[in-house]
Amino acid sequence: MNKKVYITSTLHHHWNLQFNPKLCEQLEQLGVECYLPQRDTDQVAAEDVKLKWNSKAIKQAEKLLAVGINESVNWGVEVGMALALGK
Repeated sequence: MNKKVYITSTLHHHWNLQFNPKLCEQLEQLGVECYLPQRDTDQVAAEDVKLKWNSKAIKQAEKLLAVGINESVNWGVEVGMALALGK
């Protein structure tokens, strides 16, 4: 059972930075393929470049998992994009 899940969560809060990789690891142990921006996107890249990479990953994902604790504007954009794509 291999499903592509895009995990959206703020990267501006310590709790999320600690929680997100643990969540991703648990899902991957269950056979769920995850895209985790803090791991899979170069975080020092220009904002427009990161937006392009993450947008592409959302389009390719089957589902979006939104960690709603400490959400941010970027989190809202990614959730909105996924909803618009029918995810």
